Amino acid sequence: MVKMKNLLNGNVWLWERGKFINRRYVIQDLYQRFLDGDEDVLKLPKEEDPFWEPAEDVLIGTANVFLQSLAYALDFDDKITITDFKGNEEGFMFVNVTPCTQNGKALQDEDSFVEDPTELLGKPYHFKVTVRSGEVNKSRYSKGLTVKYKYQNESDYSVSPTIKDTLSPEWNYSRVISIPSVSQDHLDFFESSSIAFQLYGTQVESEADPRLSKLTTKELRQMENMNEQANGLSRRQTGMPGSEPSDEMTQLKSELVLMKRKFERLSKKEARLQDLCKEWFQKPREEQQFEPFLRVVKAVAKYEEEIEEEKKEDLLKGANSVQGNGTVVKTTKDGKKVEGGSRACIVM
Repeated sequence: MVKMKNLLNGNVWLWERGKFINRRYVIQDLYQRFLDGDEDVLKLPKEEDPFWEPAEDVLIGTANVFLQSLAYALDFDDKITITDFKGNEEGFMFVNVTPCTQNGKALQDEDSFVEDPTELLGKPYHFKVTVRSGEVNKSRYSKGLTVKYKYQNESDYSVSPTIKDTLSPEWNYSRVISIPSVSQDHLDFFESSSIAFQLYGTQVESEADPRLSKLTTKELRQMENMNEQANGLSRRQTGMPGSEPSDEMTQLKSELVLMKRKFERLSKKEARLQDLCKEWFQKPREEQQFEPFLRVVKAVAKYEEEIEEEKKEDLLKGANSVQGNGTVVKTTKDGKKVEGGSRACIVM
C-alpha cells in the first residue's frame, strides 16, 4: 500500500501498488511534456490531474477480537485498541461477542458453558456481534466514523451506521451469525483466529488554509515532518504504545479474560456440587436414595459417558456404608465393619 496525503487539507488515501505505478507513468509523461514546452499541462482539469483524488473514506485503523471464548460458549465483552498500519494507537472501541439463540437473545443459562469444545460438534450455533461505542483521538475524523468487518470467509462486509460530528461514536450495531452445524473447521477458527474491525473516517473536500497555499511543497513537507516528530515525542512522554505488537497484547488479554470466565463458571459448578453433597448427607438415612442423587450430580457436572456398572455398584456400596449421622462404616478384608470419623463430601 502507498499512502498519499493532501498537505493542504490533511486528506489521506491508501493506494494499491498498481494504482501508484500508473499514476507515476502519468506524472512522468506530463513532466516530459512540460520540459518540451507544452504549457497545457499547467491547465489540466482536476479529473486529469494525477495529483488529485476525490475525497473518500480513509482507514483509520483496525482492532482485533479473538474468538477463543466462543469455543466454550462464553461471551467476550471488552475495550479493544484501534491501531493504524504503523502500530500507532488511534483510539479504542467496545465490542461484545456472545453466544445467543437464533433470534439474538443472549444465553443466560449457566449450562450453556462447555468444558470441551468438541461438545459443540454437529450442533447449530449462533452468536451475536455487537459494536457498541468507541473513542477516536484525532479531531479531523469527527466528520463521520464507520466500522466494517467480515466473519471468516464472508465476501461482503458488515457495515455499521456512520456516526457524525463526534469523536465518541455510539454505533450499537448488532448482527447474529448462525452456523447450521459446527465442524472442526469452525472450532479451529474459534481457537486461532479473530475478527478484524476496521474503523473508517469520512473525508470531505475542504478549502485549504490560505496561508498554506502560499507555501511550496518542500515547505509543506518540512512542516508535516515537524508535526509528526512532535506527535511522536508527545506519545513517548505520555506512555502511549507507539508501534508495540498490539495484536499480541490483545490476544493475551483475550486469553486471560477467557481463563477468568472459565474459572468463574467452574467455581459455580463446584459450589453447586458441594451444596448437593451437603443436602444429601443432611437427609435422614431412609431418604438417602443414591440413584436420584447421581442423576442430579450428572446433570450439574454434565457427564456424557455412562458410568460402568461395576463402578456404579461400588458407589452404591459406598453409599450404603454411610450412616444417617454421616459416620463412615468401612469393611475390612476379614469382613469386619469398622466405624470411622465424620466424613465431609469433597468435590475436586
